Formats: sequence, structure tokens, C-alpha cells
Amino acid sequence: METTLVRATPQQTRASLLHRYDPDGPITLPQHIERADVLGRLGYAQNKQIYWALVPSDNLTTDGILSTVSTIARKVIVQSAGKSLAPSCYTAFSITHVYTPMELRKRGYATKMMALLHGQISSPSSKYHSHNEQDGLSLSNSYPTGILSFLYSGVGNFYSKCGAPGWHIQTSTEVYWDVVSVLSHPPDHGQVDYLTEEDFVKVAERDAFLLMEEFTNRARTNEPPAFAVLPTGEEFTWLVARSKFYGQILSPVPLPTRWGVQLDDDNFAIWFIDYTKHELQFLRIRCVGAEKLSAMVYAAAAVAKEQGCGKILAWNLDERLLDDLKSHGVDVKTQPRAKNLAAVAWYGPGDCPVWIANEKYGWC
Repeated sequence: METTLVRATPQQTRASLLHRYDPDGPITLPQHIERADVLGRLGYAQNKQIYWALVPSDNLTTDGILSTVSTIARKVIVQSAGKSLAPSCYTAFSITHVYTPMELRKRGYATKMMALLHGQISSPSSKYHSHNEQDGLSLSNSYPTGILSFLYSGVGNFYSKCGAPGWHIQTSTEVYWDVVSVLSHPPDHGQVDYLTEEDFVKVAERDAFLLMEEFTNRARTNEPPAFAVLPTGEEFTWLVARSKFYGQILSPVPLPTRWGVQLDDDNFAIWFIDYTKHELQFLRIRCVGAEKLSAMVYAAAAVAKEQGCGKILAWNLDERLLDDLKSHGVDVKTQPRAKNLAAVAWYGPGDCPVWIANEKYGWC
């Protein structure tokens, strides 16, 4: 059977949503549909998210889709390789909701779909969609092309085999703290300021500015090429909205109002609650010293305890920042990540750059 990858119709998008429902999960089918509607209206996804469907070539609008996937337009900065030291800003895509109906698996449909997806979201380097920080990324009338795409694999290196260039797994580690242990060892640092949802954009703007500075310095000192997903604040809002949706259903306690902490302009963190795992998970940590991290983790642990969480999680944290916590006997565990493995397809010239700030704010 000949197959084609198309931008999904509203009917195909709805069919895909129904297919993805897990009756063994923590929410009902109506709640599953409501969650998609709520999150789809937020700025992070609105006019930036596209669903794609692999369908028979002779029936492009059928609801009998063979496999589906979603892309969300994001901004990335890429370290300069030329005379200019300033990094460049490009469109990229985060990829999610890769799904093949159970009865159609083991037929190569997902592999074919993902291989075809490269051609839809990439282009020759002369045609990459670059923009300045004020540009929007609306996809309502046209679909830009990107310099890279990324996903979080739950099936190992499967995606590396899906067409050229494939999605290749990056170094992925995770750090866990025990909440009781953290709270048993108060840090020496004094007062901290908690962050609310209203602070997300301001914090993201500061973080983006500091990332741009870091990339300029990397170019100046000839460090290996790198890229980073540029924080906008919309991803924080989207992930926290997702957290709150589950919290309203699963949690017996009121939802938190504290979603991060700030010590000063250069030291801050954003988190959310995973109510299905009873974990507080850091979305982004910017920290320049081990003692400052201790203060952030302690502040997070107070919120985690209120929400019934036993663990705190961070992705790809600089292990040197853990020295102060470990020296005070706090239970900290670092390990390679076994799930949600970050993987990148690089469409630009040369080899794929190093992913800087590869933390959970990139996840979708």
C-alpha cells in the first residue's frame, strides 16, 4: 500500500486523540479530551502545534490513520561558527504524540512516518527560518522549516533509524533528592523568593539573555559548537497548566501557588508537580554555586512536602553543584536516564552541536 504523510484534518486530529487514550491511566476519556483542549489553547501550542497523519495515498482524509505525530515550533539559539560571536536564533521543532494504533503495529508505519517527517520540517541551510527575538512563530498560514528537531524517546534508539538524519540520543542523566532528607538538612543560605506563574515570562527573558551571553563567550573561546532551546515562559506555563490539570483530579490538597524560586538575577529555578509519580520536577535550574543550589532544593522540598511528593527530580544537572548537599549528608542519587531520552535530528551544516541546558523545560 502506498502511503503519504499529510497535515491532519480536524477529524484526523480528533481520531488520533481518541486512539492515544489509555484506559489504564489516571484520567477518564472525557478528561483526556478536556486536557488536550485546555493545553491546546495556550500560547505554547496555539498556532504552533501541527498534527501529522500517515494515510493511504488514495484516501488522504480518511479517519483510518496508520500513524500520527505532532510537532510544535520552538526557538533555538545556535553558537556562531563565523566571524560574528553572537549566536543565531532559528526555528526548531519538538516532536510528541508519536502513535500507531495497536492493531497496525509491527508494519513499519511509524518508521515510514518519521522518515517522511524530516522532509516536512527541514530544508537546505539557505532556507532555514531564522528570526529575531521579537518574531512570532504562528503556523496558521504556512509552516516554516527548522534547523533541528528533537524528541524524547521511550523506545531507545528506534528513532535513529527513521530516515536521514534520524534522531540521535544525547547524554541524559537525572538527579533525585529525597524530600525528607533535604528537609532534615536546612541550608546556610538565608531568605529566598518564591516565584508564581506571573513571573514566568520575566524569568525566561532573563534566562534567554544569559544563554545568549554564554553562547557568545563559547564562540569567543572556541568551545565546541552548541545549541539550546530558548526559554520564552510559554513552555513553563504549559507544563504547569498540565500539572494543575492532573492535580485538580488526583490531589487531595489545594494546588500550589509557588512554582519556582529566585535568589537573585542569576540564580533561579522553575518546577512543576508530577501528580502521577508524586514528584516535584525541576523544569529549569540556573545556578552558579553549590550552596545556592542547596537553598533552591530546600525551597522546592517544602513545596514538594505540601503536595505529597517524596522525591525531587532534575535533568542533566552539573554534578559539581551537588557537592554542598552531599557534604551535609543529603540523600542524592545521580543516574543515567532510562526513559524520555533526549534525541536530536540536526538539519544544519556539519555535525550536530552539543545540547546546552538540556533540561525538562524542553519536554512536551
